[in-house]
Amino acid sequence: MKSNRSRDNGERHQARPDTLPPDTADFLLREAAALLELRTIVRLLRERLIPIHGFRMEPTSEGYALLDKALCQPETFATRLVSVPPSMRRTRTHLRLLGLAFGLRAKDGRFELAQEPPSSSPEMLKAISRSYFAASCDIDELDWSGAVDLLQDTRLCPALVRRQAVCEALLMCETGKWYTPAELLSAAKQRHFALFSRPPRTLPPALVERLELAYVCAVCSIFLCTMGALDIALSPAPAFIHRGQQRTLLVESLSALRITPLGAWLLCGAAGDYAQPLAYQQQPLRILTNGQIVAQAETIPTNFKTTLSTYAKVIDEYRVQLDPQMLAAAAHRLGSLDQLRAYLQKWAQLPWPSLIDELFTQAEDDAQAVKPAGDYLAFACRDEALADRLCADPELRTLCKRVDERTLMVRSVDAAAFRERLAAKGFFVKPG
Repeated sequence: MKSNRSRDNGERHQARPDTLPPDTADFLLREAAALLELRTIVRLLRERLIPIHGFRMEPTSEGYALLDKALCQPETFATRLVSVPPSMRRTRTHLRLLGLAFGLRAKDGRFELAQEPPSSSPEMLKAISRSYFAASCDIDELDWSGAVDLLQDTRLCPALVRRQAVCEALLMCETGKWYTPAELLSAAKQRHFALFSRPPRTLPPALVERLELAYVCAVCSIFLCTMGALDIALSPAPAFIHRGQQRTLLVESLSALRITPLGAWLLCGAAGDYAQPLAYQQQPLRILTNGQIVAQAETIPTNFKTTLSTYAKVIDEYRVQLDPQMLAAAAHRLGSLDQLRAYLQKWAQLPWPSLIDELFTQAEDDAQAVKPAGDYLAFACRDEALADRLCADPELRTLCKRVDERTLMVRSVDAAAFRERLAAKGFFVKPG
């Protein structure tokens, strides 16, 4: 299977870690984020802070709002999932996987864990991964793919068999290299992947292939990505035409994926030790593509709001929004945004989005958008006819600029020459 890998450009805060497909609209680096998200959600569950709909076993809108604020990452990934608000899909997947591994139950209108998970996030993910690939797992990724209504009257292979074939295909990939979903599907078929137990008569072969691709994308971009096993690159979701109706598969925007070190550790059976990434251990700030800077609640720098209030509007205790006018004002006052860059390189998870670099560069340009052009003197002629004559004179018109019917502007350094040439023409400037 061919790789889409290319050389990193070496810039520490460059947004693209490798060369991605040209239509990539966004990408998610998930390893450190997944560990932080899992720890945060488990803390909320232990403290029994998440209210639920008793009959649906799902968080209320207040519960999702609490989770969203605690996770502090309104990622654009979820905006491509039909009728699902930002962050809700990721949160829902975390809860589904935690329930699969440790059990979730309702008590006094709140969620709580039925079993106590391990104390470390990697060990929790190890248990979750084992549950996800176990025969007892009752998840079918087709239910999450947006394609389930196209599969009526078809016979599907067992979900476990499909899932394991995708996992075996991922084990053939090199850690850190980008692959397309089509390449992964091709590798999975080499491992005897099939969506249907027999070819459906009601669906054309081209549609079957796209449904198989949608399933592979659902496994990767929803479940394994949530676990931090994969980084993913996203492109704008294309239209998916079926039976004269336009619809979009929920995972059709996945354009590339790569296995993280955490994913290699989990997919290989979690053997040996796992070294947590530096960003998870030390970097308390995250910079989002919408210009928000988010502090993790447990590791927020003491000077977070004080420092960034010069450049950004404070949203709440954990979030600030970079503001173009405030950035330009700071660059004008300080001469550049180097102090802000140094602060973010010290505290923020890298790489940060390239849009942020563009925002900083634009602000520095705006800080010196208008420059003084030197001192000028205004000379008022006695009438419009004289102004016309002086502006038409080849020796005078290079020294003055007409601004209205009678007024000529002359640079201070040219004023003496203007007076001399004017006198040579028989006209003089009134003293005073």
